[in-house]
Amino acid sequence: MEELESRLAVSIRAKEPVREWLAGLPSPITLSLEQINVEPSVYLVPDRDYDDDIELLKGGYWESIFEHELDNWWSEPHDWPQERTSDLFLDWFEVEVHGMIVDLAENWDGYDD
Repeated sequence: MEELESRLAVSIRAKEPVREWLAGLPSPITLSLEQINVEPSVYLVPDRDYDDDIELLKGGYWESIFEHELDNWWSEPHDWPQERTSDLFLDWFEVEVHGMIVDLAENWDGYDD
């Protein structure tokens, strides 16, 4: 059996500050949190030993995820929060880490019949 690549999945849901930011944009986007979070984003990260979910994010992933989430809604970086920190990220987004996600894509070569 081939060794499979294991990962952690990190799902991201917006909190109230995201809704407020969207409503305050030059072309306001007025949605409820429920509407914003209909399909939360999921990011795959390497499966390593982290003491907790916050350590995982503060290890560098939060910045890429933050920018990706902002860009998903508004592609003009000059309208994004200029002082983006890990604490601001955690104020804006609910983070849930799902352990032991197995990535078959790298090794998948079809069905064995």
